[in-house]
Amino acid sequence: MSKTVPPAQLCGARRPGWENGPAIGINRIPCILAAGHDDDHRNAFGQTWPAAAPLAAALLQLADKLDRRRPRAVMSEALRRAQALVLAEELHGPTPAAEAAEEELLATLPSVRERQTRSQYAAILRQIAQGVTQ
Repeated sequence: MSKTVPPAQLCGARRPGWENGPAIGINRIPCILAAGHDDDHRNAFGQTWPAAAPLAAALLQLADKLDRRRPRAVMSEALRRAQALVLAEELHGPTPAAEAAEEELLATLPSVRERQTRSQYAAILRQIAQGVTQ
């Protein structure tokens, strides 16, 4: 039997890549389990996805985001840090797991070089992701 969780206490995590799709769709529905749950995420339709996304998938998702949004703009250290936080919370919701994922991402993401574009940085992330999966 399921119990009702107040909206403020819901996990709210969305499937990785949900922001890339159309404005509507089943994959945009957030996790309805209690915040801080240990099991896989589950939406209202019963679909599940892993609570811990692999590091390589997170790196590739960030690379895609950088290539889509102003790829010729200069990459900055502030953007690197902010995107690690945003991506971790998109994958895990506002939970301790998001904090751990953010720390792991920041430890893996290389420093930004002077005059490096977002697209150049994204290419480096893809190379790192390949190394992580091998």
